[in-house]
Amino acid sequence: MKIKSLFSLSLLAAAWFGVSAPAFAGAAQSPAPLRILLIAGGCCHDYANQKDILKKGLEERAHVVVDIIYSASTTTKTEFAEYQNPDWAKGYDLVIHDECSADITDAKTIQNMTNAHAAGLPAVFLHCAMHSFRTEGWNTAGVTPWFEMTGLQTSAHGAQLPIALNFIEKDNEITKGMANWTTINEELYNNYAGGVLPTAKPLVLGKQGADETVVVWTNIYKQKARVFSTTLGHNNLTVSDPRYLDLVTRGMLWAANKLNDTYLKAAPAAVPQKMSLMTEPRADQASLEVESTVCGCQDNSDITLALAN
Repeated sequence: MKIKSLFSLSLLAAAWFGVSAPAFAGAAQSPAPLRILLIAGGCCHDYANQKDILKKGLEERAHVVVDIIYSASTTTKTEFAEYQNPDWAKGYDLVIHDECSADITDAKTIQNMTNAHAAGLPAVFLHCAMHSFRTEGWNTAGVTPWFEMTGLQTSAHGAQLPIALNFIEKDNEITKGMANWTTINEELYNNYAGGVLPTAKPLVLGKQGADETVVVWTNIYKQKARVFSTTLGHNNLTVSDPRYLDLVTRGMLWAANKLNDTYLKAAPAAVPQKMSLMTEPRADQASLEVESTVCGCQDNSDITLALAN
């Protein structure tokens, strides 16, 4: 009798607030948000702002909570102490790698990272993460532990110029409904071995002049972990582009095997952004230019684009 009374009260409350009984019950059973770990920092990029752009954009588009590990270091030797712990990713549903640490080659560090994903932890790799953790063979057609995980071998990029994007998998669940578009000045990463590894699938090609390479793809790592990667995302204007954020969101949810209406939110309304041009060189500009010769990155502009709300 008490249970029946409680159910009746629930129905009464639902009617009072204009919610149907099934919807009311469904709201009470809404799943917890996915826990996402974003790791950002290193050479040649504005990670101080990009980490916040990504967190805001992903949380607006998906039922996720993004935690951030960030290093303010701007060298290719940027280290993340968390990787010294074999359980560095414990409790997270997916990790977004947004590092630029070309000269971190310590075997234990890399093994701790790859072990977590080899066990099945999904991953997203963004831009310079593809040019990080370069161990022997990274530029001689070798499949390094890092390349095996990302699914593509790449060693360098050219000058910053617009990239024409061609979505070659129109019916793929990540890219379905997305139209071709052209970026602002961006870096086209090479595919020096000719394309993705056998475990990977190309989704988008990027063309810059006569050069065309895979710029978005998926990979299945060790037959367990889903991986989504894109080499796009050098500049803040690209990272904050709604089309870029939509793509990364869908790739992230695909990797987590949660690309469905429960976890995918309606796209936020576009809000015009004010752009301020700060023409003074960044304090670390000289160091970034020196590091660019090592990591293959180019950051030669004295203009910093800052997003202002």
